[in-house]
Amino acid sequence: MAEFYRSETRSICDKGRRGEQRSPVMALIDGVMVCVSAVVAALMLFTYLVPYLSTRGWLLPVLGLVAPATYVVTVCLMLYWIIRWRWIWASVMIVPVFIGLFYLNLFLRPEFRRDYGATVKGRDIVTVMTYNVRNFFASDGTCSRDSLLAWVRGVAPDILCMQEFTPSTGGGTRELIDSLLAGYHSTPADPRTGCVVYSRYPILRWGYVADTSAIRSLWADLSLTGDTLRVYTNHLHSTQITSADDEFLSPDRFLSDTAREEKMRSIVRRFRDNCIARAAQADTVARAMAQSPYPRIVCGDFNDTPMSSVYHTMSHGVVDAFSEAGKGYSSTYRGFSNMLRIDFVLLSPRYEVLFYDTPDVDYSDHRPVVVKFRKRVN
Repeated sequence: MAEFYRSETRSICDKGRRGEQRSPVMALIDGVMVCVSAVVAALMLFTYLVPYLSTRGWLLPVLGLVAPATYVVTVCLMLYWIIRWRWIWASVMIVPVFIGLFYLNLFLRPEFRRDYGATVKGRDIVTVMTYNVRNFFASDGTCSRDSLLAWVRGVAPDILCMQEFTPSTGGGTRELIDSLLAGYHSTPADPRTGCVVYSRYPILRWGYVADTSAIRSLWADLSLTGDTLRVYTNHLHSTQITSADDEFLSPDRFLSDTAREEKMRSIVRRFRDNCIARAAQADTVARAMAQSPYPRIVCGDFNDTPMSSVYHTMSHGVVDAFSEAGKGYSSTYRGFSNMLRIDFVLLSPRYEVLFYDTPDVDYSDHRPVVVKFRKRVN
């Protein structure tokens, strides 16, 4: 009987050794996957450096733009090599996957339970909303002024920051909008910025942050109870990638368009030039914010993702409300398959973030960002 078991064991071992000999097809697949893994791992590691590198072209912003997708591919390749029991390449892919865990809360926060903020109440809690209202044009091109402002009144934010706010374009007169937002103090709306602040708290003073290309930021000092808060609302330079470009980049249109080379060059050129301009604007705004004598809220449409030098510059000294209280995967731009978070609320560390949400309303091509916070108790 013992001899029988020994023979069976030898038979199993022999089969295992024979199984290690890969078929030509699997050898070819593994060879291709080695090349893909090497490229993806290098791209992922380089992507982690993007926020710390100066933007001078289009490649770095694109890497930041597709960072979530690249990370998912990296995880899949890691799992492939683990399943294949190829531990050298599995170890290679584990490195960028592990590093990515430290960046994950910029894009994703596990959602263990639903919380719509109904229990977040208290006299010391402040609600701030930032919203790119697209000149009060909905996604289908119709005027959204009345429905958008009615929805805002229902949320009743204490501080409301709007971008692409030019009433004469699609929203009627400023007086009409002020009447629909009765009970709020407000800053003047300058068409050069397209930014405005409405506040239930008194506005002590306000001003612009200007650079050589355009005025893209407006600030206002608000008198909270026993505190002064400086709010910055920003609309940084757009990528100028239009809905027509978005449609052209779809697989069907791209492959069938006979002028695709010319259109791609146009898209890349605009994307590159505007990324450089946006980075310069972020530097200007960051220098102004560093001189603020008061704690601050930095919000608005940055037109860039969390994996970018623009975000890294703008978020210095403040915390991201999504990283503190967000749930799941957050996106704020309704285009590009709802994958991009380019609208932000960033707060000084002295404030505790209690709630974060991006309601799925279609009054604009952006979603609003709603945040509740309060002053930390020492």
